[in-house]
Amino acid sequence: MRLGIGKVILLMTLFQLDVVADVSFTTPKQSGSYTQYKYTLLSTHGYTVGSRTWVVLEVRTCEDAYIGLMKNNHVKNHGSIYEVVIGGWANTKTCIRDQRQGSCRAEKTKVVLDCNTYLAFKVSWTGGTVTVFTDENGSWTKLVQWTDTSPFTVRYIGVTTSIYATGYWKIPAQGKID
Repeated sequence: MRLGIGKVILLMTLFQLDVVADVSFTTPKQSGSYTQYKYTLLSTHGYTVGSRTWVVLEVRTCEDAYIGLMKNNHVKNHGSIYEVVIGGWANTKTCIRDQRQGSCRAEKTKVVLDCNTYLAFKVSWTGGTVTVFTDENGSWTKLVQWTDTSPFTVRYIGVTTSIYATGYWKIPAQGKID
C-alpha cells in the first residue's frame, strides 16, 4: 500500500509520531536588541513533545544556543518557559533560567560550543527538574541542573541562537537516541 505525503502528514498529526528521520535546519543571526530574539519551534519540523520528558539536539554555533522548554507555542509570547542557554556569554557559561532573559537559577562556567563541529546535548525535564547533559565520548555527562518548586508541563520546544550567531541544528531520529 502506497501512502501519499498528505496521508503521511495526517497520520503523523493524528498519532503525534516522533521524528522518524534526522531533521536539520538553521537559526539565523537575528537583528535588534538582545531581548528581541524569536524561537524556532521544533513542532514546525515535525517534533512533538507528547509524553516525552527529554530532547536530544545537535548544534554547531560559536555561542548562544538557546533551548526553550515552553508551556505555550507562541515564539515570542510563550508564557511559562525554562530557558536553557548553552555557551552564552561568548561561549563561557551554560545556565538554566525560569523565564525569558531571567536570572540564572543554575549555571556552569565552561566552554561547550564549537563554531565548526556539531555537538550533542540532551535536555531533560522531569518533575520540575531541568538537566542539561553534554555528550562526552558517547556518554551523557551532566553539565547543569535546577529544580523548579512550582513546575509546569512542557508542551513545546523552541531553539534560537539569538542576535549573536547563526546556528545549525540537527534533531536525530528519535528511534536512534536515548
